[in-house]
Amino acid sequence: MRTVVADDRHANVQVRGELDLANADPFADVLEGAPAAGGRFVRLDLTGLGFLGSSRINGAPLRAL
Repeated sequence: MRTVVADDRHANVQVRGELDLANADPFADVLEGAPAAGGRFVRLDLTGLGFLGSSRINGAPLRAL
């Protein structure tokens, strides 16, 4: 996962590989830090995601709010 600042209003978070219980906390940490990286809005780019587990991922974006 990485955060890329697109402009002064948007931070893009690119997710690659797998997103599941093992990395749900780092995912939430990236989401929490994305606005501080340079944007009021966060865009999630999930095009590089090969697997999305549902066990704990559903709460990660909410925790970031």
